[in-house]
Amino acid sequence: MPAGAALPEAPVGATPPREPVSPLPHPAAEARRPTNRLYGWLLLALLVAVAAIRLVHLEADAPHELSYQSLADYTDEGYKTFHARNRVLFGS
Repeated sequence: MPAGAALPEAPVGATPPREPVSPLPHPAAEARRPTNRLYGWLLLALLVAVAAIRLVHLEADAPHELSYQSLADYTDEGYKTFHARNRVLFGS
């Protein structure tokens, strides 16, 4: 084309050409991606937290001398609540 000549107009509705996209991710995006090492540390922290919650008050468990036939001390309140709920909901 001679210098100073006008460029041909693009057809109506045509999109401008895009810049080529690199197949490699952007370096900043690569830095934000969590690694397997991070997942390992998070899993370890989760396991330690669960173990700490479970092991803090071992004496809060039910007494060892409690038999399966005498669970009334720990279950009666739940059954009474269940029966009260049924009376309110169903009138029986």
